[in-house]
Amino acid sequence: MISQTASLFLLQLSLIAVVLILHTYLGLHIVRRTLIFCDLVLAQLAALGTLIGVALQIKYGSPLSYALSFGSVLLVFHYGARDKFIALAQGHLAPKAERIWDFLFFTTQGTITVLIVPVAGVLLAYAFMMVPASIAAMFTRTWGRALGIGWLVGFVAYVMDLGSSYLFSFPYGPSLVLSLGAFFLGAVILRCLSQPKGAY
Repeated sequence: MISQTASLFLLQLSLIAVVLILHTYLGLHIVRRTLIFCDLVLAQLAALGTLIGVALQIKYGSPLSYALSFGSVLLVFHYGARDKFIALAQGHLAPKAERIWDFLFFTTQGTITVLIVPVAGVLLAYAFMMVPASIAAMFTRTWGRALGIGWLVGFVAYVMDLGSSYLFSFPYGPSLVLSLGAFFLGAVILRCLSQPKGAY
């Protein structure tokens, strides 16, 4: 019984680690570019991600589709082109280059979203994308530190919620979103208290 519980926890931790790592990084781009109605943009481009998978004859939801998305799309492509994507988020690209890299960013984001939503659900997927990234953006402008803060906040919120869901039979998804919301509220209060008087 204990081994089954441990196995369940390890599986959940593994899945949420993938979602958290990917979506905090992508969420930072969205937050720092102050994209409005990003959910509509991502939903439209998620369909494009599906079409790309169909065109490549990759079965949706298969291990190969996840390996393609998580391995090559983000870890290889985004890491290799990280300077371009950071310059895009900071508005340092020429207009023509900005359109090209903007298209590449949302195409890869759409592919990842299409694969993650069936695993985590829409509510959790977007909560993990926006909340940890928003918290991190309150306290630092450095990309490395922001990723560290976002990953730490998301992981702590997740572990606390996973334990409470198991012990008290709380619904997993909604309580995790509330847990992230509580962390966000705490971050807003901490930011307000730590901000010098008269600062905007």
